[in-house]
Amino acid sequence: MADVLDNVKRIDVKANTVQPVWVTIWIPSGAKAGKYNGKLTVSGENTSPMTLNIDLEVQNRTLPSPKDWHFHLDLWQNPYSVARYYQV
Repeated sequence: MADVLDNVKRIDVKANTVQPVWVTIWIPSGAKAGKYNGKLTVSGENTSPMTLNIDLEVQNRTLPSPKDWHFHLDLWQNPYSVARYYQV
C-alpha cells in the first residue's frame, strides 16, 4: 500500500521512535548536469539541531511537464489508506 506524500512543514515524532520522511529537492530544468552537495537541518523542540550532508548528482535529462505524462497511478485513494491517514 502506498504512503501518503503530504506537503507538511512539521512532523511530530515521539521520543525513541523512527519516522521516515520524504524530502523533495527541486532542480530547475536548466540546471547543469553534475554533482552537487548541500545540507539539511533537522530540528526539534527539546533537542539540538542535527545537520545532514546531502550529495546529489544531476543527470543530463529533463522530465516532461506533468501535462504531457501518459501515465498516472494513484494507489493511496482506496478506503484503507484514507482510513489510515485520517485515523478512523
